[in-house]
Amino acid sequence: MDDSETKKDERPEVRPLQPLQVHRILAPTDLTELSTSALRYAIRLGLSLGAEVVALHIHEILLDPPEGAMDLHMISKGEVDTWRHDVKRQFDEYLERLTTIPDHVVGVLRFSQDPWKEISTVAEEMSADLLVVSTHHHSVLEYLFQVSDAEKIVRHAPCPVLVIHQDTRSALG
Repeated sequence: MDDSETKKDERPEVRPLQPLQVHRILAPTDLTELSTSALRYAIRLGLSLGAEVVALHIHEILLDPPEGAMDLHMISKGEVDTWRHDVKRQFDEYLERLTTIPDHVVGVLRFSQDPWKEISTVAEEMSADLLVVSTHHHSVLEYLFQVSDAEKIVRHAPCPVLVIHQDTRSALG
C-alpha cells in the first residue's frame, strides 16, 4: 500500500449538503423605519421560504413598580397596566400599517429592560431558525464606548443572524 492510498483512507467521509430548512424567522422591531425595513425583508423571506415570521417588539418599560413606589403614591399597578395596554395597542396598530400582513406573520410583545437579551431568549424559546435584525451606523466614539444591540444579538443568538444595515434600506423595499 502506498502513501496516497493510506491518505485516502484517513480522510473523513464527506456527506452531501442538505437543503436549508427555515421554519421560523424572528424579526425584532423597535417600530422605527429601519427596523420596519428589516421586518418587511423578513416577511418577504418568509414568503419565499414558506416560513412563519414572528414580529417581536420588546418595550423597555417598568416590569413592576419599584418596591415602595406604590406606598409613596409614585406609581400604581394600574398605571403600569395602562402603559402596557397602550404599548400593545401601538404594536397592533404598527402591524396593521405594514400593508397586508400575510397569515404566516405573528406579533409577539415582550417587556424587558435588556432587549438584546430578550431577543436571544425568545429566539431560543420559539426555536427560531433565523433572526433578521437591523443596525445603524455608529461613529468611531460610539463604537469604542458602546457595543450595539445588533452586535450583542449576533454574539449571543442561538441561531444564524441576518443583519440589515441602514444603507441597504432603500434596496429592500
